[in-house]
Amino acid sequence: MKVNDRLSFQGDFEHYSKRLPEQAGISLLPAVKGVVPITPVPDPRNLLSGTWGLYTPDTTNAQGRADFIISENWRVLAEVGRSDSRRSRFTVRIGKYNPVTGAGGIVTVQPVTNAYINEFQRAELLGKFSTWILTHDLTVGPSITERDSNTTDQNNVTLSQKQNIFDPIELKPPVFTKPFTALPRQTSKDTAVYAYDTIGIWHKFKLLLGIRRTRDDENNGVKKSSTTINTPAFGVLYDIRPTTTLFASYMEGLEAGATAPANAANMNVILPSAISHQREIGIRDSYFDLEYKGVESTISYDINRSWTVNAAVQWLSAVQNSPLQPLINGLVPENTPKWLGNAAVTYRVARIPGLTVTAGASSVSKRPVNPQDQGYIPGYTLYTASAGYVTRIRGHRAAFQVNMDNIANKRYWNSVQTGTYGTGMDRSIKFSAKVDF
Repeated sequence: MKVNDRLSFQGDFEHYSKRLPEQAGISLLPAVKGVVPITPVPDPRNLLSGTWGLYTPDTTNAQGRADFIISENWRVLAEVGRSDSRRSRFTVRIGKYNPVTGAGGIVTVQPVTNAYINEFQRAELLGKFSTWILTHDLTVGPSITERDSNTTDQNNVTLSQKQNIFDPIELKPPVFTKPFTALPRQTSKDTAVYAYDTIGIWHKFKLLLGIRRTRDDENNGVKKSSTTINTPAFGVLYDIRPTTTLFASYMEGLEAGATAPANAANMNVILPSAISHQREIGIRDSYFDLEYKGVESTISYDINRSWTVNAAVQWLSAVQNSPLQPLINGLVPENTPKWLGNAAVTYRVARIPGLTVTAGASSVSKRPVNPQDQGYIPGYTLYTASAGYVTRIRGHRAAFQVNMDNIANKRYWNSVQTGTYGTGMDRSIKFSAKVDF
């Protein structure tokens, strides 16, 4: 909403909820002579848990922003947001099954109910000015982010029924023999001030300098801690020509801690924040877009008004640095591929304005099943197709999209984390429609 030429407001509100049965996870089999045998992929259309294993997330998001233009070169903005989420789920895992017949699987059930609150506030002053022969594009401001987690109910039980992962039966609802427990409320809060300046040294060369000072407050209900850190950012940009720029940068940032998984001793506990490091080098062009980020390359090329090609490839060299744990030190982290890639071709149908058709493929190389690299799930390639149509209905923009994923209906493991396989979806078709008011 624009109040006048200087002041404007934006707002966004979203609410969604789901209620659906959640598929059981298949646990890794024990290693034999240091090697984990890889389980064949079961039919993803078979429900391995039960209709009682409902996943019921409920989320409400609200966000608001105000912009005020001080002058031609200076403006301020303020933004606030909040997300309230609650979910109840049954984490079902099946292990110790026969890898050939799939029979004899032992079923464990871990129900949990979580409530999360995420809040953020920020205010920024943005300005363009000159000092002597230098030009400046400055951003300064404070920000506050907070994440609260409350685990109200959790339990676990081993079912008396055995499951066959290839020919499953419907499991009876679990009967819990011990009372449910709760975790103390956990809070992670960051309060920061920052300043970033892109300095134009001459018309082709720019220097990026920045600093962020953050106070991190952690409270897991048992222990409190506070840490203050400075995270710098710097980079250089060189314009080869008006549409082409070479760049290199280094940035540090405070990254929110992950939540411990269901099979961990500290299940559902928020881990402390950690400092992340990002190094980037590349080249950008407004017509032919080619970037190199470490050893990542993306390309987007408009052949003509009708045809566009997009492609990306990434090579990862990930290593676990853990000198105190020699069994994993120097090895590749679980579920981490060495190669990822995708390619797609889009055709805009000239005879039907607004209609686009896309075909593509994505590939992932093999990945370790655990931190000890005792086995690998195979790599795979999936093929996709989509069609989109944009038009106007009574003056309102309307967009329609249909997607088909995994056209070849390939069976594959799409992940392996915390000792559990993730089953890839079979062929699926999705349709969406959106109308702007």
